[in-house]
Amino acid sequence: MRKYGKRTVWLLAAVVLTALTLRPVPIRAAVSRVEDQADLLTAEEESALTRQIDQMEEAWKQAFVIVTTQDAQGKDSEAYADDFYDSHGYGENGVLYLIDLDNGQIWISTAGAMIRFLTDARIEKVLDAGYEELRAGQYALGLERMLDATEEFLEEGIPAENYRFDPETGNVERYRSLKMAEILIAAAAGLAAGGILFFSVRSRYRRKSGSVPYPFRSQGTLTLTRQEDHFVNQVVTRRHIPKSPPSSGGGSSVHRSSGGVRHGGGGRSL
Repeated sequence: MRKYGKRTVWLLAAVVLTALTLRPVPIRAAVSRVEDQADLLTAEEESALTRQIDQMEEAWKQAFVIVTTQDAQGKDSEAYADDFYDSHGYGENGVLYLIDLDNGQIWISTAGAMIRFLTDARIEKVLDAGYEELRAGQYALGLERMLDATEEFLEEGIPAENYRFDPETGNVERYRSLKMAEILIAAAAGLAAGGILFFSVRSRYRRKSGSVPYPFRSQGTLTLTRQEDHFVNQVVTRRHIPKSPPSSGGGSSVHRSSGGVRHGGGGRSL
C-alpha cells in the first residue's frame, strides 16, 4: 500500500506538471490581405492574388492590401482607404489598393516607407498598369498588373531627391542618400583638406629652438564701452501663405487620416 501510494503521488505530480507545461497558446488569426467586399473576384482569383501578395511581403517586408467595396460609408475614396488601412492593423509600412464602386474610383493609399517608394508620379504609373483592365471589369488582371508595377518600383528603390510635401502646412521633408562613390570621394577630400591644414599650421608655428616671449602688458589693450538698448514696441502679423510643392520630381504629397496617421496616395475615376 505504501509503494502504491508513492506511485500515485508521482503520477499525479507528472499530470500536474504536464498540464502546466502544455498550456494552450492562443493562436493569432492572420489578417486578410484581400478584402473583396464588393464580390468582384472569384475564389480562384482571390487565392492567386493572395499568393502574389504573400511573395511580395516575404521579399519586401511591406504590407500589400486589396480592398473592394460598394459602400464607402459616406466617405470619399481617400478617407475610406486610409481609415481601412489604419483600423485593420496592417503595420506601419504598406500600400492599399481600393476599388471603390460607391464613389466610382480606384485609389492607392500609402503608409510609412511606401510613401517614399511610391511617389506621386509612380502612383500614376501603377494606376496606368491596370487601369484599362479595371475599367473593362477584369479586376483580378488589373490588380495583378498594379502589384507587378509596384514591385518594379521597389526594385528601383527610393528615387533621388525624393521629398514628402504636406499641402496643408507647406512642409517639405527631403530624403537624401549617398552612393558609395560619393562617400569615398567625400572622405578622400576631407582627409586631403585636413592634412593640408594640419601641415600648414604646423609649419607656420614651428620654431627651430627656444621661444620668444610676448610683451602682453605693453602690447595688450582693453577698451570697455557701455551700450543700452530700450525695447519700445513690437507688432507681429501672421498670415498663412499656402506653398506649392517643389518643382523637382520624385515627390510624394502627404496628408493625415481621421486617426492622425500620415498617408500618401492618389487615384482616378473608373
